Amino acid sequence: MRVTAVDVAHRFPGTDILFEHLSFTVEPGEVVALCGPSGCGKSTLLSILAGWEKPWAGRIEREGIDRVGWVFQNPYGVANRSALDHVTFPLLAKGLGRKEAEAQAREALALFSLEDVADRRFAELSGGEAQRLMLARAVCSHPDMLLVDEPTAQLDTRTAESVSHVLGNLAGQGMIVFVATHDPRTRDACDRVIDLADYAPPEGETEEESESPDTAKTAGVEDTAGAADISDGAVRVGEAIAQVDGNDANFTTSHNETLSSETLLSETLSNPQGAAEESSGEGSGRAEGGESAPQGMPLATALPQVAATGRRMRLRCICSEAHRNLSLGVTHALVFMLIMLVASLLLGGYDALNIIALQNQAVTRVSTMADARDVMGGAVDGVACDELSRSDDVRESGALRSDDSVIPTATPRQEVPVYEVSPGMVQLIADSERSSSVTADATKVWVSSELADLFGIAPGSVVPTNKGTMTVGGVFDWPNDGRDTRFSFAFLVPASASDGQFQECWAQQWPVDDQLDALLYTTVVADPSSQNVGVLGLNNGYSKWDAEGAYQSRTTRVVPWIGLGVGVACGAIAVMRRRLEYAGALHAGQSRGSLLLGIALETLVWAGLAALGSGLLLAGLCERLCPAGVATVAQQCVRVPVAMFAGAVVMALFVGVCIRESRLLKYFKNR
Repeated sequence: MRVTAVDVAHRFPGTDILFEHLSFTVEPGEVVALCGPSGCGKSTLLSILAGWEKPWAGRIEREGIDRVGWVFQNPYGVANRSALDHVTFPLLAKGLGRKEAEAQAREALALFSLEDVADRRFAELSGGEAQRLMLARAVCSHPDMLLVDEPTAQLDTRTAESVSHVLGNLAGQGMIVFVATHDPRTRDACDRVIDLADYAPPEGETEEESESPDTAKTAGVEDTAGAADISDGAVRVGEAIAQVDGNDANFTTSHNETLSSETLLSETLSNPQGAAEESSGEGSGRAEGGESAPQGMPLATALPQVAATGRRMRLRCICSEAHRNLSLGVTHALVFMLIMLVASLLLGGYDALNIIALQNQAVTRVSTMADARDVMGGAVDGVACDELSRSDDVRESGALRSDDSVIPTATPRQEVPVYEVSPGMVQLIADSERSSSVTADATKVWVSSELADLFGIAPGSVVPTNKGTMTVGGVFDWPNDGRDTRFSFAFLVPASASDGQFQECWAQQWPVDDQLDALLYTTVVADPSSQNVGVLGLNNGYSKWDAEGAYQSRTTRVVPWIGLGVGVACGAIAVMRRRLEYAGALHAGQSRGSLLLGIALETLVWAGLAALGSGLLLAGLCERLCPAGVATVAQQCVRVPVAMFAGAVVMALFVGVCIRESRLLKYFKNR
C-alpha cells in the first residue's frame, strides 16, 4: 500500500499555478505534514490525494488504498445526535452490533479527552470538542489513508498538544496520514514535511523553467538527499524546519536539556525522526501540560483497533439509526409530514368537492327527470318497455296509458285523472326522489303529494271513489320544475305489463348516451296506429348535459399530478438538505445499499403517515358529503396522497443515489 505523486501541478481556471513538479512516495507508517502559507493549495492537494479533484498536471498513484478518511478544518455533524452517536456510526457501518460499537467508540472518545461529552448533542459542543470528535470518528472509520486539514486550528494549546501527539502516532495502525497545518507543534509531530511554498513557481520564471525541489525527509538522510542551510539561526534539513532564536537559540527537550543549533543539526542528520520526536513529541506535550497516552502504552496501541468485519451494516442497526433520526428531529419528519398532510387535504378535498358538486348536479337531473325520454304516438308493448330497465344502458323504464277519471267520495265534484302504469313505471316514479333504488309496492295505488295533501292521504290509506275503494301504496312528489305535469294531480293505478297495449313508454338513463331513443323505438308495436311515433324529453327546463365530459374537463383533474410534484419536492428537499450528512456516512464506511435503506425507512414513515392521515380524512369527507358512490369518489380523492407518497419516496431514493462521497468537499463548502 502506497501513495505516489508524480510531477503533480495544479491550478484552477483563470488563476495562477498553486504548485508544480511535486513528486513523493508515502507508505504506511508515515505521517506527512503539508505546510505553507494560506492559499498555497494545502486543502487542494488533500482533495487531489483523496481522488476528488483531478490534478492539472501529473498524476497520483494509489496502490492498495480502498478507503480514504478526511477530517475538515471546520467540523460538521448532525446537530441533534450525540457525540457518541457520531463515533459509533463508522463502527456500525462495518457490521458491529451497537453494544460493541459503543464500547469501542467510548475508547476513541477517551483518547481525545471527550469521554465527558459523549452524551452531549453535537450542537452543544465547542469548536474544539467538535474538531476532536471528528478526529475520533475518522479513527474509528479505520481508513487506509487519513487526510486531516488544520486539526488544531480551533484548539487551545494544551488540547492541541494532545491531538498532535495522537496524530503523530496514528501511523502505528498501518495508516498513511497527511496533515495540512500551520501549527509547528503538529508539524513537528509528523515524520515528513512537504512545504508547498517550495513548489510554487518562482516569480519571473516560466512554467518550463521551474524545477521541482527535493524536500522529502527520509529516515536516513544522505548528503544528496537533504541540504543544511543555517542562516540567521534558521536550521533546515530537507523539509524539517526548526526555528531557533538568534545565534544563541536553544531547544527545550523532554529532559529540559539545551541544544545548540549545531548539536541539533548533527543529531537530526544522524537520526532525523528520533530528533523530531525528542524535540517535539512527548517533551513538548508535557512542557505545555498536554495530554498523552496512558503511561507505559504507546499512543499507537492505545487507539481502538477496529478490524474490518467484511459485513455490511446490520438491518437492526439501520432501523435503529432511522428511528433515532426520526425521534430526535434529525429528519424534520414532522415538518414534512405536516406539509404533505395539509397539501393532500387541500388538493384532495378540492377535487372531492368538485366531484361531489357534479354528483349533486346529476342527482338533481335524475330527480327532475331532466334526462328521461318518452316515446309516444303509437301502441307500446308494456313488457318490452319494462324490460329496458334490465339492460345496463337504462336506469328505469315503464309504460302508461290513460284511464277514466274517478271522483273521490269526499269531493263529489272533483274529478281526479287516473293512469294505468306498468310495474316499471311505479318503480321509476318511486326512484325519482332517491339516488338509489328501493323496491316499490306495485300492487297498490300511488298518488301525488299535491293530491295527498288535499285529501289527507298517507301510505296505507283507503280512498273511497265512485268506482270503488283505492288502497294507497305510496305518495310521490311531482313538482312543477319543467317536467310533464300530468302526474302532479293524479292516481297511478298499477297494471300488468302484459295486460294489453300502452300508449307511452318512459325511460331514464344515467349516464346519458345517444342510444336511448333507439331503445325506446324498439318498444313500439308495429300497427297502423303507430304512424306518428316520436321521442320527446319529459322535462324541458334543462338543456342537454354531458356528465362524462364535465367530469373529465373539471379543473381539479390535475391535482394528483400536483400532489406528485409536492411529494417529489418534499422527498428531494428532505434528502438534499442532509446531503453532507449522507456523503459523510458514505465516507465513514456505510454502504450505498444501507444508506438508501435508511433513507427509505425514514421517508416511508413521514410520507406514509401523511398519506394515511390525509386518506382517512378525505374518505370521511366523502362519506359525509357524497350523495352516492362514496367508495368511487374516495378512491379518486386518495389518488392525491398516494401520488404524493410515491413521489416523496421515489425522489428521496433518487437523490440518495445521486449523492457521492467524492462530492463531500463540495457539499461541505456549500453547506
